[in-house]
Amino acid sequence: MGVGRIVQIIGVVLDVEFEPNEIPPIYNALKISADTPR
Repeated sequence: MGVGRIVQIIGVVLDVEFEPNEIPPIYNALKISADTPR
């Protein structure tokens, strides 16, 4: 499973950045965890 970073949120669309060799297959679900509460 690749680890990425959310770089932008527009409405319900997330722009997630992955390392070149960490890109997950298309149509896979994303699990999001946060270290700090918002």
